Amino acid sequence: MQQLGEPASRELYMIFAPGLYPNYPEGKTDNTHLRNPGAVAFAGLVAKGLQTLGGPYADVLLGTPEHDKYDGKGYEK
Repeated sequence: MQQLGEPASRELYMIFAPGLYPNYPEGKTDNTHLRNPGAVAFAGLVAKGLQTLGGPYADVLLGTPEHDKYDGKGYEK
């Protein structure tokens, strides 16, 4: 978060302007819950930590996907 800086890190959380998403016509300011890019970033940190631990922790990790079939909006391309 510190490396990204405050403006860029806002993109990872449920912080967005009115009209961006139909379910949130007035926008949202929630710096606790993550949007898709934030969830992917944090999951990557967890996976990196598990890989570092090795052994049975690293064994639960899947290989890197060839592509992401979602564009962040919850439907396939």
